[in-house]
Amino acid sequence: MHSKKETFNKNSFLFRTWQVENPKANVLIVHGYAEHSGRYAETAGVLNKAGFSVYAYDRRGEGESGGKKAVVNNFEEQVNDLISVIRMIEKGGRKLFLYGHSLGGLITTNYVIDNNAIGIDGLILSGPLLMPDEDMSPFLQKIAGIVGRVLPFLPVIKVDTSLVTQVEEERKAYDEDPLVFHGSTNARTAFEFLRTMKYVQKKFSVIRLPFLVMHGGADKLSNPKGSQMLYDMASSEDKAIKIFDGFYHEIMREPEKQLFFDAFTEWIEKRT
Repeated sequence: MHSKKETFNKNSFLFRTWQVENPKANVLIVHGYAEHSGRYAETAGVLNKAGFSVYAYDRRGEGESGGKKAVVNNFEEQVNDLISVIRMIEKGGRKLFLYGHSLGGLITTNYVIDNNAIGIDGLILSGPLLMPDEDMSPFLQKIAGIVGRVLPFLPVIKVDTSLVTQVEEERKAYDEDPLVFHGSTNARTAFEFLRTMKYVQKKFSVIRLPFLVMHGGADKLSNPKGSQMLYDMASSEDKAIKIFDGFYHEIMREPEKQLFFDAFTEWIEKRT
C-alpha cells in the first residue's frame, strides 16, 4: 500500500493505492460515514489477488483528510471531491469500477445520476445509504431540515457500534480506531443525508450503467429496501442484487465475509 496527500477543492486529502502489475482493471473505493479508507485494506488485498489495482481516499472531514470531522455541510462538495479523484486516477487504458459502501454508496449513486457515469465503467455498492432505517424516528426526519438550518451542529444521532458487524474483534477495532469518528452526527449532516436520499430515489430510473448492489439482510444502519428500490427502478440492462441473509451493515467484516468477496470479484471479473 502507498499513501500520499494531495490538495484540491480547497482541502487536503489522503490517498491510498494498492497496485498490481498489468491490472485487469482499476477499482476506486469510496468509504462510509465516520470511518476512513484504511479500513478497506483487506478488501483491496482480495481485489489485488484477483488482478485489480485499487485506489481509495479519506473523504472530506474523515480519517486523515482535512475538513470538520464527520460533517457534511453540502453534499455537492462530496460529489465534487469524487469527480476530482476520478480525474486524477491513471487508468492506463483500463476500465475503472466505482465501489461505494454505506454513505459512500449514496455519494457514488448521486455521482452516477448527476454526471451520467462519466469516467467509470461499472458501479458496485455495499450497504448503500439509499433509504433511512424504518426505526429512525419519523419526527427526526420531519424536523431535520429545520434543525439543520437553525441549529446545524446540534447532535441528533449516534452510530450504534453493535450494529456495525457481528464480529467482536471487528467491533473492538472500530471502537479503538483513532481515525474513526465516535461522536454524534449533527443536525445539518443528518439533513443532508435525508435530502440526498430523497433526491436519488426520484432519479434511480436514469441509471443505465452496469451495477451490482449488495446488502446485509439484517442491516439496521442502512435500509436494505433502498437497495431493492434501486435495483427495481434502474434502467440498466446489466444489473444485479444480492441480499445476504443475517448479515449486518459491514458485510465485508461479517463471519461469512467470503461470500461478499466472492460475489464482488466474480461480478467484476465477468466485466473485464
